[in-house]
Amino acid sequence: MKRKNSVRSDAPVRLDAKDAKLLAILRDDARTPISGLAKLLGLNRDTVKYRMKRLEKTGVVRRYYAEIDRSVFGMLVCRVFLLLDESDQRKQALLVQELKDHPNTEALLEYNDRWDLKWVLVAQHLEELDDIIMRISTKYSGVILEKDTLVVVRWTRAAAWDPEQQGDALDDTDRRILSLLSADCRENAVGIARKVHLGSDAVIARIKRLKLSGVIRRFTISIDQQRLGRQQYTIMLQMKQFDEHHQSKLKEFVRARPQILRCMKTIGTWDIMMMISVDDTTQFHGIVKSLKQTFSDVIKNYESYLVYRETFVTSLPRCIVGVEEIVKTTRKKKS
Repeated sequence: MKRKNSVRSDAPVRLDAKDAKLLAILRDDARTPISGLAKLLGLNRDTVKYRMKRLEKTGVVRRYYAEIDRSVFGMLVCRVFLLLDESDQRKQALLVQELKDHPNTEALLEYNDRWDLKWVLVAQHLEELDDIIMRISTKYSGVILEKDTLVVVRWTRAAAWDPEQQGDALDDTDRRILSLLSADCRENAVGIARKVHLGSDAVIARIKRLKLSGVIRRFTISIDQQRLGRQQYTIMLQMKQFDEHHQSKLKEFVRARPQILRCMKTIGTWDIMMMISVDDTTQFHGIVKSLKQTFSDVIKNYESYLVYRETFVTSLPRCIVGVEEIVKTTRKKKS
């Protein structure tokens, strides 16, 4: 893809201590009511509403969503890195649009580095995954120059869905509720009830059950790190060996560094993948250096890629929802 400048023209949004605390609260529980936020922040309700609207309008908060454990649906999660040919921009644009519209797509990121795109998708099994990737690769064989496929291995899982204890498997109403919460988890029970044709008490009970069973891991927010003047990188690690001791050690390393947004074990060319958000290249260099020193005995190779932007993201791909509508990934502005 056409390379972009890594520095955005729009100035970073400045946050004060109250803004930072508000983001931290919403990151932990984005369904916290305005009254609860006001109490925790020591502000009145109108001021909290104003601050939230400002964070939305400036693009800092992109969406409020339910983080859903796809494994309860028996889904594999895969990341496909793509290097694209620049000679046909029209076909390249068609590829990007098709990936965004694909029912199995969870996210699509653009890079300013070794790769042009990272396509995150889900599949029920390896055969389906292979079929999806092969169809796209065949259709756009003149556009896709190279690809690298990684299957995510979870270290920890939310509580498994147990039909013996939780009743029948997820029904259409559960999936509809999950769809709505993945689009905007701050929508109240009355609004959801109206859309799924249930009473608000029944909706509240279902949401509570989905949360307790681990289907919904948490209610959180998506923050545009670039709007805060931060840079986002993907780090890939290839290990000489990686046993339970190293895994525990890496978990401790990640927990001690809030800049590491996500860390996962993968099957493929690389063994570990991290998503990191930093203030500048100096901070990034420090984290990488510390990582290499801490695991100098087992790191065989590593690469890092600078993220340009998220082109598309949803916490619940349409193939899971089982409904026709496209789940919107940005919170609807209320008049």
